[in-house]
Amino acid sequence: MEKQYVSESLRIANDIIQLVKIDLKDEMNRQILASYIFGVLNAKAIQESISPIDVQVTMIHVGIKALDYSPEAATQMTQFVIDATDKNFHPTVYAIIHRGIEAFYLYSNEKYEQLKEDFYNIMVSIK
Repeated sequence: MEKQYVSESLRIANDIIQLVKIDLKDEMNRQILASYIFGVLNAKAIQESISPIDVQVTMIHVGIKALDYSPEAATQMTQFVIDATDKNFHPTVYAIIHRGIEAFYLYSNEKYEQLKEDFYNIMVSIK
């Protein structure tokens, strides 16, 4: 696995967490943010030709280190968002993941206010 991909992914996840400033003790908030970050990491993986299994392992690390999930919960959450890449499995999470994919490009282009606004729009539409 690309060690640089993992460390950069953790940095990006932590940057997004700091940017959106939501209560991670609220499980729904945490799940929405996890889905969004998963989309971001997938876009980064596509750009860098990172394998799906490496994205999976990285997302588990992000779940544990950035989103404060237990290892078991991080593994379950990661499997759930992977399953949600099938639109029929969970259309809402599928849409959040795809917004996260677009957010990777906002992040990469340092359009942080747009990324923050995009995430808040998701939160408003779901909650």
